[in-house]
Amino acid sequence: MKIGLKVMLFLALLVTVNFQIETASAENIDLILEGHFPGGMSSVALQDNYAYATAGQSLLIIDITDPYMPVKIGQYFTACYGNCVAVSGEYAYVTDGTNGLVIIDISDPTNPVQEGHYDTTGYANGVAVSDGYAYVADGTIGLVIINISDPTNPVQEGHYDTTGYANGVAVSDGYAYVADGTIGLVIINISDPTNPVQEGHYDTTGYANGVAVSDGYAYVADGTIGLVIINISDPTNPVQEGHYDTTGYANGVAVSDGYAYVADGTIGLVIINISDPTNPVQEGHYDTTGYARGVVVSDRYACGHGYAYVPDFNSGLVIIDISDPTNPVQAGHYDTVGDAVGVAVSGGYAYVADGDNGLVILSSIIDSDSDGIADVEDNCPCIHNPEQEDLDGDGFGDVCDNDDDNDGVPDSEDNCPINYNSDQSDSDYDGIGDACDEYYGSDTVVIEIGDKVNEAVGIITSLHELPGGNGMINKLQNIVKIIGNAVTSYQEGAITPDEYMVQLSEASDLLTGFDNQLEAKAGNNQIPQEEADLLRGLSAQIRAYIESLMDNS
Repeated sequence: MKIGLKVMLFLALLVTVNFQIETASAENIDLILEGHFPGGMSSVALQDNYAYATAGQSLLIIDITDPYMPVKIGQYFTACYGNCVAVSGEYAYVTDGTNGLVIIDISDPTNPVQEGHYDTTGYANGVAVSDGYAYVADGTIGLVIINISDPTNPVQEGHYDTTGYANGVAVSDGYAYVADGTIGLVIINISDPTNPVQEGHYDTTGYANGVAVSDGYAYVADGTIGLVIINISDPTNPVQEGHYDTTGYANGVAVSDGYAYVADGTIGLVIINISDPTNPVQEGHYDTTGYARGVVVSDRYACGHGYAYVPDFNSGLVIIDISDPTNPVQAGHYDTVGDAVGVAVSGGYAYVADGDNGLVILSSIIDSDSDGIADVEDNCPCIHNPEQEDLDGDGFGDVCDNDDDNDGVPDSEDNCPINYNSDQSDSDYDGIGDACDEYYGSDTVVIEIGDKVNEAVGIITSLHELPGGNGMINKLQNIVKIIGNAVTSYQEGAITPDEYMVQLSEASDLLTGFDNQLEAKAGNNQIPQEEADLLRGLSAQIRAYIESLMDNS
C-alpha cells in the first residue's frame, strides 16, 4: 500500500493587542494620612512592626501594625534630647546630645529599659553600629568608638579628635568616614578600635553635613559648596575627584546606580550624574518649594521606577519620581502640619518625623502604569491593564503573563496558549493542541496533501468566502477533520487498513447526508441559490478527495 501523503497545517494568526505602557507621571502617587502620633519628633527608625522615634527627652516605641491606629506601647526618658536613633536586634542606640550614647533594651517593646549608657563628653549627633561597636559622631569631641558587645557595660574602646564638629559618620571596610563640619572629611582607620588613627583628611572648604560611601568614593554634602566627591581608594591620601556646586545648601546625600541625590535646602532635590566622578554633572533638578533636609532613595516598586522621598521641612513630604533622572517629576506630596525633618520608608508607608507635630504615617499608593489600580493590587503593575484580565487566575494579568493557561509551557511555545495542556498533545499534528483544536476556524488555513494541494487550497479559500450562518459550513469542516484524523492515524500505524477504510466510508456517508440536507434547504429557499451552488461544489471536491484516498489505499 502506497500513500505518498504529507499533512501540513500552517496557521497564520494575527492578533492585534492594544495596550499602553505608561511611565510614571506627575502625581501618580496618592499620599494618604493613615496615622498620626503627637510629640516632637527629630528622627525615626523602623524594625519589624515598630517605629522608634526620638522625641525630645525620650525614645518612643510605636506599634505600627495597623498604620491607621499607631499606638505608643513603650517610652524611655533620656537625660537630654535625642538626635538620632539606630536600631539593631534587641537594642536601640540613641545619640542623646550632651548625655552621649544611651543603649535601650527593646526586646520587650512595651517595657523598654536602659541597658547601658556612655557619656561621650561631647554632643552626640549621629551613630553607626557595626560588629559590636557603636561609632558616635560627637560634635567637637570627634569620633568616639564604644564597645557594645556587653550592652550592660558599654566602654570606650577608642577616640579620635577630628578637630572639627562631627555631624555624621559612615563605616565601611575598616574605616570610619566622618563629616566634620568646617574641617571636611576625616578618614579614620578603625581596624584596631582601641587605637583609631587618622588615615587621611580632605578639607572640603564648605561645611560637611553628611557623607555617603560607595565603590571607593566618599560623597560629601558640603553645605554651600554643594557635593564634593573624594577618592578614598587610598585612605592615606584622599583626593578630590570632582565637585558640583548645587547652588543651595547641601544637607544630605544618597547614592544609587550612578547618581547622587542631594537634599539642597531651598533649591530642593538635585540629581548629579557621578558615572564619571572626575566630571560630575547635574542631570536633573526638582524644586520642592520647602527646605530639603534629607533624602531617602527607594526602588521598592518595579517597572523601572525609582523614587526619592524628601522631608521638605515646612512643605511636608515630597516624593519625586526619578525614573528619568533628566526629568524628575513630583509623584506625590503631603503637606504635614509640622516641619518634616526625617523620613523612613517601608512596605508602602512613609514614616515622617514631623518636628513638633510628631510622627506622621502616610500610605504611598503608587500606580506605576497609570491604569487606576494601585501597584499593590495590580496584577500587572508595569503595564496599563485596567480590566485586570487573568485567564488562568494565577494572579498575573494576561498582558504580562507569559503562560496564560498556567500549564508550565510558555505562550511562545504552547500549541494551545489559552487552554491548559501541559502534555501538548496534538493528535493530528497540525500544530494546534488537541485542547483547543477545531481544525478549521476563522484563521487562514492551508492543507497540502500530495497532488491534492490545489484542490485543498480551493476548498479552504471557498470556505472563507461563504457568508455562513446556516450551520452547513461547520458540517463540512467536521467531515474534513474526520478525514484528516483518519489519514494521520493511518500514517502513524495507529489504525489498521480496514479501520482506515471504515473511517473514510463514514466520512463519505456523512457527506451524503450533508448533500441531502443541502438539497432540502435549497428546495425550501432556506439557502440562497448562489450559496447552495458553492456548497455543492465544495461537497463534490471533498467527495473526490475521499475517493482518491480510498483508491490509493
